[in-house]
Amino acid sequence: MNSAANSVIVKGVCADVLDRDDVPAPGTDLALVADAFYERDLAAQAMRFLERARARGAEVLAGDLGRAYLPRAHLRPLASYDVPGQRVLEDTDIKRTTVWTLLEAPL
Repeated sequence: MNSAANSVIVKGVCADVLDRDDVPAPGTDLALVADAFYERDLAAQAMRFLERARARGAEVLAGDLGRAYLPRAHLRPLASYDVPGQRVLEDTDIKRTTVWTLLEAPL
């Protein structure tokens, strides 16, 4: 509904895309990762995906609740929000989440 309201095309890929060299495809405008920094290996895969996307010209955004393996040194916060949580999983009804982007790579 959001993409239709904003007249954009969203291509869904039903696959594990994190370690595929062909994803995201060249010409992709935006790559998103959410809540992927709770395990060391998954966090490393997510960062490689975001770096590959940026190298191909995409804007990259990562949403995260402050998980253990969030690589803050490589990210810049853009915005933070309080979102509903699940007390059973998160020990709280409200979680603070942040939207991040990659820091510019050094020249």
